[in-house]
Amino acid sequence: MKCPKCQTDIHREGAKFCPYCGASLSYETGLPKEKAEVKFCPKCKAAISKQYQKYCSLCGADLSLPAELPQEQYTPAAIEKAPAQKSEVEKSTLLHKKHWHSRMALIVTLLIILILCGGGVAYGYLQGYIFDYKPPQVAILSPQDNETISISHEKQVEKTVKVSVHDNRKVKRIALFLDGSLVKEVEGEEVLIYRWLVDKEGEHIFRAYAYDRKNNEALAETVVKVKLDVPPVNVVAQNADQETPLYQQQVTPPVNVVAKNIKNETEFIDINLRIPVINGLQDERLESAINNAIEKSVNDQVACVKELLTDDMKKMIYQGFSPEFMLESDYKVHYNQNGLLSIVISYQRYTGGAHGSSELQAVNVDLKTGRELMIKDFYQDGEDWEGIVKRAIYNQMLSDPEKYFPETIKWWRSKPLKPNQRFYIDGDNYIVVYFDEYEIGPYAIGMPEFKVPISKKPNEVKASGRSY
Repeated sequence: MKCPKCQTDIHREGAKFCPYCGASLSYETGLPKEKAEVKFCPKCKAAISKQYQKYCSLCGADLSLPAELPQEQYTPAAIEKAPAQKSEVEKSTLLHKKHWHSRMALIVTLLIILILCGGGVAYGYLQGYIFDYKPPQVAILSPQDNETISISHEKQVEKTVKVSVHDNRKVKRIALFLDGSLVKEVEGEEVLIYRWLVDKEGEHIFRAYAYDRKNNEALAETVVKVKLDVPPVNVVAQNADQETPLYQQQVTPPVNVVAKNIKNETEFIDINLRIPVINGLQDERLESAINNAIEKSVNDQVACVKELLTDDMKKMIYQGFSPEFMLESDYKVHYNQNGLLSIVISYQRYTGGAHGSSELQAVNVDLKTGRELMIKDFYQDGEDWEGIVKRAIYNQMLSDPEKYFPETIKWWRSKPLKPNQRFYIDGDNYIVVYFDEYEIGPYAIGMPEFKVPISKKPNEVKASGRSY
């Protein structure tokens, strides 16, 4: 046997490789070299060393398939080419694996970058750094807009200024200015408290600026009037034996308000009323008119409850499917001085359903003229009384906006007050504006009340409403 590569005689029987050049002896056949043929893999083009192989040992391709390239004649060059083809296939496979690992590393890197970017965007959104186009809501809760503060030379007055801010994300900063000068600033807080030493009379303007983390800005403004109280001076009249007061306030004594109890319990309705009755008024006609108006209001409440008591409701009450109907009332005298009377009658009723209902009816009368008091009567002529009242209410709403209907907060400033907006007098410097159930918020908040400062003194008020 001769080596097909170096043509050296091989004397060892069964040898598979040439001991001189290392060439494979498995290609040696009994046929002449010119006629021997070498098979090639149709897929990887590697030379097949054994004629009986059915599958390629390098790529596993089926050798029974037709070759893509024609088989070459058996020559020493073809024999030398077989190991080189095998090496190229191995290199190609290794390169393919390297490319696969590179692609996977790139995909994993991109996924990590996407996750980090997404987390950063989510954090920035939740913290209010991005995609926040809604400014915060700011309100000056104290002092009230258009409030009057009295000071004197003998006593210093300290007033607490409270600013509340609400934002849909995060509040960044609150800055409070008094007459254009910065007096206090807080970072990352929703409430600002400032102790104001009131020592200068005149009109002062507080402005509160609120910023969120996107630097959206909101402004609230409150005007405060500081008045210097001067004690009355007695001047001696010329050629008179007694002193005549230069200033004297006329004070109208309070009227008597007594309670009247009305009870009426039937099989289906329980009525228990406590209503106010006025007596001792010099004007007996006015006294009777006020008492008749109160009595008519009570009778209307009773009639309303009885009207809802249908035959079907009676049957349900009789069979125990519903509690009996109920109507109760009580009253409170909030102001009874300087010729002004303010009484609030509260009604509680149950006419079936999950819960009862409540209602407040105020009686505000100028006893000097016999006319009904209106909100505008407590403010100076030409003063924007409606704007003052609405701003005071709006600022108090913003201290807890979730309590009210969203549309109430949204449209409050553009919506006018009702002509017969309900209120009662609370001392010499305030009125309280209140609303019915479900009027500006859900049932859970009841009948919300808002304390509003007034600009007139009680003895300066002149009623402009209807006559009793």
